[in-house]
Amino acid sequence: MPLFREFARILKPGGRLVLVDSLQRGDEPDYDGLLDLFPQIFMNHFIRAISKRTSVRSRAIAISSSRAATRAFVSKVMVFDMP
Repeated sequence: MPLFREFARILKPGGRLVLVDSLQRGDEPDYDGLLDLFPQIFMNHFIRAISKRTSVRSRAIAISSSRAATRAFVSKVMVFDMP
């Protein structure tokens, strides 16, 4: 993913990337049903695509080491440190 290559390019060694992202299916199995209802409730077809996309965390780990991931209802905060 070009975005993560750019993060890797501009962060200094030892730099830190902090991301906030929506939960995807499987991040918190108890919320999978809620994530399925979001597009219907809010009539937003983008949410369906976002909830099924490849994990942002797995893409970021490819360029850094994962320091922490914290869930905040239907969002998650992820911290990555560059080697």
